[in-house]
Amino acid sequence: MKTLLLALTIVALALPSYVLACSPANPNESMALESKGLFVGTAISSRWSDERPHLKVRVKVIEVLRGNASGTIFAISPCALPINDGERVVVVQYEEGKYDYDQVVYPAEMAEKVFRAGLRAGH
Repeated sequence: MKTLLLALTIVALALPSYVLACSPANPNESMALESKGLFVGTAISSRWSDERPHLKVRVKVIEVLRGNASGTIFAISPCALPINDGERVVVVQYEEGKYDYDQVVYPAEMAEKVFRAGLRAGH
């Protein structure tokens, strides 16, 4: 067990800091109220960013929960969460400059209920 812990520590120290950072964190109810926009959609395509280890996802908006959006938008998957083409997703839009990117996409299975509950609680 000590050997495993030591090995994980060495690997963690060897990685660039931006690989270890997950910004923003896992979805929670307060994120829904702090967001500028909140959209439910379908992932159309995705590709890895050339600049950082982020998955860039193209999303077709099917429902606007907060803010304004229509058609297709682009978002980043935090911590490189896997997003599959055709998957239902939720996109959170933040104020410009709050994070390194303004729109973040989460699998709906992980985030939709949490964000809808956050919006209901805020009314």
